Amino acid sequence: MTSARDGIVANVRLLAGANLFVKPVWFAFLLLSTRFLGPEEFGKFMFALSYVGILTYVLEGGIDVFALREISARPESLWQVFPNTLLLKCVSGVAVGVVALLSTIFTGVSREAQILIAIAVLHGILNNLLVHGRFVFRALEIMRFEAYSIVVEKGAIVLICGIALFVYPTAAVFLAAFVIAYALATSATFLMLRRQTRFSLAWTPWPTLWKAVLKPALPFALMGIFMVVYFRAGTLMLQWLTGSEANIGYFNAGYRLVEAFALLPTIMVMPLYATFTRERSDKVIVGQRVHQSARGLLAVSLFVAVPFVFFSRDMTLLLYGPAYLPASQAIGVTVLTIVPVGMTWLFVHLAGAVGRQRILNYFIVGITL
Repeated sequence: MTSARDGIVANVRLLAGANLFVKPVWFAFLLLSTRFLGPEEFGKFMFALSYVGILTYVLEGGIDVFALREISARPESLWQVFPNTLLLKCVSGVAVGVVALLSTIFTGVSREAQILIAIAVLHGILNNLLVHGRFVFRALEIMRFEAYSIVVEKGAIVLICGIALFVYPTAAVFLAAFVIAYALATSATFLMLRRQTRFSLAWTPWPTLWKAVLKPALPFALMGIFMVVYFRAGTLMLQWLTGSEANIGYFNAGYRLVEAFALLPTIMVMPLYATFTRERSDKVIVGQRVHQSARGLLAVSLFVAVPFVFFSRDMTLLLYGPAYLPASQAIGVTVLTIVPVGMTWLFVHLAGAVGRQRILNYFIVGITL
């Protein structure tokens, strides 16, 4: 019989294998797209994604994490939980679109930014559905299909968005290419999910959705706000304080490296989540695995971040070209944040898995402030 440890190792290998297969190409693509677009167009692109992303995290309400925890603990609940969470994800996506587009009227953004935000709404809806499907794969511990989904997603983006970059490297065209790529990846993911689970869309009546899904998911909602602060708030602050797309581009050139590094804690955390949910009463086992994961993650993050700080000018020139040199020191400091980001990513997710959500929420509020 396969032990729990063997299962975890196998799932880590599957995710790591998929990511290692596509990530070198993906990393090169991130660098080249940042370079091809230049600071201003890249800044416009990131502003639109961040604007929609903030609303998505706030209105999503912890549905993904709730579904992961419920299905992990009781796999047989898939047919009751997933149709309802999927419906709510679609509704939240529409709500994000409406709020995002209406809010542009009162925030004074330009006409060009409004168009980019409208395109980013479509990307946000598709990305949310894609991620939600992967959470089901994680909950059921059939990680090979998440691995397939990752390969399809990154491959589609590199191909379609790469063509867009060579043909017409502007923020609008690049973002529209993202929408097409995510439409393909989301369709492929749900096709795999349908074939593996045979789920049916039997929804709970609307009046009972509050008690069945929304209320239990609320404790996880603060995690979304936490992610906003880490990955999106800086972009909007720069836009509203400086009004400079170039500043946004400079900042996100550094933060792209941070987001790329987030792959590592993701690989470590997600295969552990379902196991921790079931074994949360055994503090010894949980403590040992958290300690091992944290020690390895800290060592790797320091190994990557510290040299980048000392050689920020050379690394910026190598990765992004001379257009980004004015911000080389800022990019170096931004990359240093992979150390706290990686460690916090690990502890936030695993604390939720073992049922310490209330204490975790206090922690998240403090970090957010």
